[in-house]
Amino acid sequence: MAPGSNVTTGRALGSEIVFRETRLPCLHQMDLYVVKKSSMMQAKSVSSARTAGKAIFL
Repeated sequence: MAPGSNVTTGRALGSEIVFRETRLPCLHQMDLYVVKKSSMMQAKSVSSARTAGKAIFL
């Protein structure tokens, strides 16, 4: 349910996400950092929410 709304936001941003992602490659490093600090169970959630997470970060 929550991921669905996040995905909708990602679709709305669309190319903007790709554009900002290109300018902010550090997002990938942020994901790795979060996964490192979080536990394995939380890491699973982070991996699933990576796409939606980028939209939230933007």
